[in-house]
Amino acid sequence: MQTLPRRLDAPKRRPSLLAFTSPRLRPRASAPEPPSRVISASIPAWPVLLIVACIAAPACLLALHLIRGTGDPTCRRCPQCAYDLTATQGRICPECGHAAPLEAALFARRRRTWKLVITTTVASHEVRHYTKTDPEDFGERIVITRAGQPPIAIEDFKLTLGSAMAGSPTLLGIGEDITGDGIPDLAIVGFSGGAHCCLTLHVIEHGPTLRTIAQIDLANGGVLIPTDSPGIAELIASD
Repeated sequence: MQTLPRRLDAPKRRPSLLAFTSPRLRPRASAPEPPSRVISASIPAWPVLLIVACIAAPACLLALHLIRGTGDPTCRRCPQCAYDLTATQGRICPECGHAAPLEAALFARRRRTWKLVITTTVASHEVRHYTKTDPEDFGERIVITRAGQPPIAIEDFKLTLGSAMAGSPTLLGIGEDITGDGIPDLAIVGFSGGAHCCLTLHVIEHGPTLRTIAQIDLANGGVLIPTDSPGIAELIASD
């Protein structure tokens, strides 16, 4: 038998390792993955957008209302408390005591800055106590009014009617005479909100003419105490 010559350039075949390994060691074919049971569903976007619009629209209108202010721009109103000044002469608000710098300010769109907390009567005068409408803003305002006279307005971080020592049940200067002239007075103590400082004593005379007769800087503290002389109070303050 004649044998054919082997080509020198023919590649040599290498035996596979699987031919010499045990059937137990040969890798098994991976089992097919079971079909997925996840159920997908698509929801139209317009119901979600409709719900969001129904919620967002009133919120946007409310924010615009607060930013632009309230009131009829054709009516004279106080820029601070929006009180109707149509029947009021001048630019001083009888409700909160704010004095508008210009007549045009009474017709501008306005934000309500102060809200009335309590109204009391001291020596036949109406005393209104206000706080800021913005919960993040701090400050108080007291307005004393008398018919036919300009109101007196006092602002500070904290305001208290009357003056007395800490823990004392008696507050001096709420309708009684504290200056000895027989005219009722009103003492108001203002606190600036600082650390241990500062206090200011305002004394308003409630006579035929409503006027401020004293405004005393008490620095870190001061109180009114009664004396042996009727109708005269003594002021004790830090030196």
